[in-house]
Amino acid sequence: MKLPKIIEKAVLQSDNVKEKVKEEKVVWKKEQEKELVEFKKNLSQELKTQYNKEVTKEVNKALNAAKKDWSVETVKALDRKFGSSRRYVSTTNTENEFRANVVAADKNYSTLSTLYSDSPGSIQSAFRIRDAVLGGGYVIKEEAGNKGKKSDLKRLIDFFDRPNPDDTIETLLQVGIENYLAYGNWYMEKVPTKGSANQKVKDIAELYNLDPVKMSILIDSDLKKKGVIQKAGYKQTTEAGKAIIYTKDEICHIKRPHRRADLYGRAVLEDNMATLQLLLRALTYNINILKNGGRPPLQLILPEDSTEADAEAVSAFWEKNYQGPHNAGKTLVSFKGAEAKVLGITPQDMAYLELLNYGLKLVAGQYGCPLFLVGFPGDSNRATAAEERKSFYLSLIFPLRKLISQKITQDIIKDGLHIEGWRFDFRTAGLEESESSRRDFMTGWTKGLYSFNEARIAMGQLPLEEDWAKQYYLVGSKNDTLLPIKDAIGRESTDGTAPEVKQPASTNNPGEHTPTE
Repeated sequence: MKLPKIIEKAVLQSDNVKEKVKEEKVVWKKEQEKELVEFKKNLSQELKTQYNKEVTKEVNKALNAAKKDWSVETVKALDRKFGSSRRYVSTTNTENEFRANVVAADKNYSTLSTLYSDSPGSIQSAFRIRDAVLGGGYVIKEEAGNKGKKSDLKRLIDFFDRPNPDDTIETLLQVGIENYLAYGNWYMEKVPTKGSANQKVKDIAELYNLDPVKMSILIDSDLKKKGVIQKAGYKQTTEAGKAIIYTKDEICHIKRPHRRADLYGRAVLEDNMATLQLLLRALTYNINILKNGGRPPLQLILPEDSTEADAEAVSAFWEKNYQGPHNAGKTLVSFKGAEAKVLGITPQDMAYLELLNYGLKLVAGQYGCPLFLVGFPGDSNRATAAEERKSFYLSLIFPLRKLISQKITQDIIKDGLHIEGWRFDFRTAGLEESESSRRDFMTGWTKGLYSFNEARIAMGQLPLEEDWAKQYYLVGSKNDTLLPIKDAIGRESTDGTAPEVKQPASTNNPGEHTPTE
């Protein structure tokens, strides 16, 4: 039913309707405002998400570009250091070829050779270390937990007694240890047998030392591109200008530890090189002065009325009668009224002996060799010498022996000769200590002051891997039996002597005595 317009108008203009319409408008506005706030919030979140995505995308692009630039710069730097890669073919096996880069040793071998041979105490320290490492020669021992064959033992003894026609293993080790100390590197060539020369697995026929000055290390070029530096072989330069190429399995390389983890070892005198060079120059200057061949020139002062002919005559007279080593020590006699005035400094001003003493302490300290072992006892006595010798063996000789033993065992015996169950080691034979010191240590062991291993270490020998050698014993004087100290405490005498009888306590008061006393 449709309402009349007048009634509809009256209803719409009524207060109740107007109030209801007003309330509905308020509710509608609130809902609109709420929807608007929600819309703005959602829009802001979407914009932030889109912005973050775009920022992440741009950052990743920048990182990829930076990585590419870094890799290009790294490759350029590696190429500058290692040079361009090339194909190398092994000299002994022409079928074995590989791509590699040459890594040059950052060393001045001429300077190192001069420092090693001319520095005060250098040769003495190196020879003392060399002889201490060799000890009483080599010995082939059975590996713990791995029993070796006797036939392999005989083969190893025959090989090391004559590793090549000109050397024994001792002479090879002597030269190798000197190279190890002088240049930081020791190279040995593993010459294969004729039957295995062209095979992948080679057997060693002979062993030769190589000159470290002429050796260079080759690294794998493919791994270098990935930033990995790994040895692939070795290159030896000959006097004829030709190169001999070795694979990494054909060379036994023993290097001295380098604090920068370099492919090459670090020589002993490679540190303090500037100081040592200045020291050698000063010592050479003093030596030449003492020989009268490097004496600073004299200023010859002639009378005022002297002519040029007089000057030439005086100069010739001086050079003939007072210049050169053959005229050293002559008393100077003036000629034509000339006066001689010394220019420069004198040997006394250089304090030659003090300089020599300083150089000796510096060099011996770098080698880690006590002064009394190289012939300069100084203020050492028996107690300090024993401690210095013990420290010398524990901190220097034993670790070096272990390094050489492990390297020869792995590279020569296992990888080269393909023998398992045996290892290379050194025999000390008690050569590191004097007879009196060894007697003192053994006496201390028999009295329970040292364990057997402690006595061996004190005498410069390797400890035994036995439980009884770590314990303390008393040695019986009757039949030299070993009695553990813990079992000897409270033990009654069994040597046939009467036991000690304890006297009863006296009942006398202080100041009194019995008639029998």
